[in-house]
Amino acid sequence: MKRFFAYFDLLGYKEFILKNDFDTQLMQIKNLLRDSELSLSDWKTKRIKNGNTVADIDNWKINCVNISDTIIFWTNNNDIESFINLLKVSHSFCTINIINNFLMRGTIIYDEFYIINPSQISNKDIVFIANPMFGKGLVKAYIKTNCQKWAGCVIDDSVIEEINKITNAHEILNEFAIKYKVPYKENCNSPNEYVFRLYGPLNEETFMNVKEGIERNFSSFKKSTDKKDVKEKMKNTIEFLRFLIEVN
Repeated sequence: MKRFFAYFDLLGYKEFILKNDFDTQLMQIKNLLRDSELSLSDWKTKRIKNGNTVADIDNWKINCVNISDTIIFWTNNNDIESFINLLKVSHSFCTINIINNFLMRGTIIYDEFYIINPSQISNKDIVFIANPMFGKGLVKAYIKTNCQKWAGCVIDDSVIEEINKITNAHEILNEFAIKYKVPYKENCNSPNEYVFRLYGPLNEETFMNVKEGIERNFSSFKKSTDKKDVKEKMKNTIEFLRFLIEVN
């Protein structure tokens, strides 16, 4: 079944796991889960019995699965409203994490994607969790995401083509995205594509604040920034941020 879905890959995840103790890992994973839940609920919260505040899940319209360093959001159907909901959720999740939490790169695509999730628990509390995901779209999203040399999210042309069958894709995407020459590995070059804006209108002051947050995230949790590919991804991400000032 073809559908719209957003595929995100966490940058530096292996190094984060290897260089940090269990409690630090658990804290950060919970932060990622919190951000995905809040993005799904449009940052609406509610109080529960113990007085804590949690994401209000009652009106979730987009599906989500977190597996290791991969987070996927997907729609149940292919109408415009569902696609706009996917844009809102994935844009919120991606940008808040790149600036304040965990760096990631991603792809929004329209193609075959399916997940089977009939979990079972035995009478001895033994858990069988089935989350097999498959479809050509999943492979395409993985390849396109893995080719990107930055922290950011690309909207694949398959999405543009599908939306243009119904309405003007530019009018919908313009609020969340802008066309940009994405930095890819040599064998993945592509013309300008729609990519998520990382922030609202930027001036020099906000640019410096966001830049510092992104640079901090590249080195946070003992992650190294000495490697050539890490330096390149950080440079490319900052260059995109500068581009956003120039076009405002």
